[in-house]
Amino acid sequence: MGSRKDSVVAAGICFSDEDRRVDPHLGYPRAYAKLCRNACAWLQLQGFLLPHADGPPRAFLPYTARPEEVAKLEEVQDLFPIVLSDTRKEHPSHLHKFKDVLWQQLDHLGNAGFDPACFRVDSYGNVLYWHADPASPLAWEVCHWFPYSRGGKTVLNNLRLAQWQVSLKKKEKLEFLIPWWDLQLGVSINQFLTAFDSPNIGFR
Repeated sequence: MGSRKDSVVAAGICFSDEDRRVDPHLGYPRAYAKLCRNACAWLQLQGFLLPHADGPPRAFLPYTARPEEVAKLEEVQDLFPIVLSDTRKEHPSHLHKFKDVLWQQLDHLGNAGFDPACFRVDSYGNVLYWHADPASPLAWEVCHWFPYSRGGKTVLNNLRLAQWQVSLKKKEKLEFLIPWWDLQLGVSINQFLTAFDSPNIGFR
């Protein structure tokens, strides 16, 4: 227990055991929500120069993390350890029963003339189509915000509707440590609107 506490302090984080414990009603630890909301400020205070701390629209600069930064990131991972094998996943039907409510929570393109019942935008900027084929870049999946493998619960507060490749990409990863561009895997709003404005029918 002592070494675990030391690793938390070394990473510059002071969360209690209660904050790091999964809240059964929220479905995720309160500490996880705090880190996701303040990831940019926290990373900068810890001396991280990782480019994904700022996110778009600033220019992307190629960057390789220093060994000491990699070590700190590994310590952060230990805050929320993996408790389940990745093979032990919730059956999709258990997740999809929340899809209607989750769809209503997403931003829409109604001001641009697109029916909110058919088109929405996930929290990572990917346009989704309700009736999309499974392999379409507009297809979506229901996934856990705080990873199921780390103890996340299948409750509404801990579920998100996201572009299907985002769901595959996240898996057991902690969202505040994922570069923003790694979660923009589908069709962006600008790409979507440009396609419909194009006079080229084949392009559309």
